[in-house]
Amino acid sequence: MRVYQTNNQKVRELNSHKMKGQKIPINEQGSDKITISPQALNVKELKKDLAQIPELRMERIQDLRKQIQLGTYQVSGQAIARKIFNQDELE
Repeated sequence: MRVYQTNNQKVRELNSHKMKGQKIPINEQGSDKITISPQALNVKELKKDLAQIPELRMERIQDLRKQIQLGTYQVSGQAIARKIFNQDELE
């Protein structure tokens, strides 16, 4: 982080208070503001939606593991071939 000369005095004041164990004075006149863009809000919603997906996938994974352990898991050769060909089309 680069500290510019214009802000140097304020930094020194805050550091001196910190070193002396004093409370740092708070500027009550001004306040900080944050503005969140619509895109950021959309990302927040998408993350929330994505957080729910792994639970559904974990159920499917557990079901497949159980089938494999019991020896009841069967895969169609045609289904495998179809997936392979569809994957080639995506690339």
